[in-house]
Amino acid sequence: MRAWLSCRFNVTDLVGAYPGEPEAIQRYAPETGPYSGPNYPAMYGNRRTTFDDTILLEEKGVLVEKMLLEYKTAKSSRGVAIDGNAHERLSFQALQYLEVATRYPSCSFVVFANGAFARYKNKYHVNFRIQADRLSVFSWFRMEHCCTGPEYGRVIGRLIDWICSGAQP
Repeated sequence: MRAWLSCRFNVTDLVGAYPGEPEAIQRYAPETGPYSGPNYPAMYGNRRTTFDDTILLEEKGVLVEKMLLEYKTAKSSRGVAIDGNAHERLSFQALQYLEVATRYPSCSFVVFANGAFARYKNKYHVNFRIQADRLSVFSWFRMEHCCTGPEYGRVIGRLIDWICSGAQP
């Protein structure tokens, strides 16, 4: 049960689950340099992917769903478009979620963002949703990106429905 709470995942463990270290070395290792061949695991050893938080839906000691959370804020200094590109890391997080989700019977990815994503010009609002749609070909992939009241309301409503019904959302 303690592992259910984890928000940090060692890259070595993820690689071990797929494709496995020998296969990773064979297929992905650089041909030259300090991380070539059998030295490849040293490149990603002691590295981890971290999500901001988690919500667990548990019933009678059984994990029903793990929700991995990411918090994203944005601002617009000129009141027209979101500043900078710090949120591009979220695309990587979505791909890492694909690897982490396979460890649980059900796992979703929820992004809690501020309203700037819906008020100012930006490439993130539409592209996060496109990525989620494309990745939904994996039956266990579910990503929600919340940046408006109704979007937050749907996620919170789903949690309330689960709590009140005692059934899986």
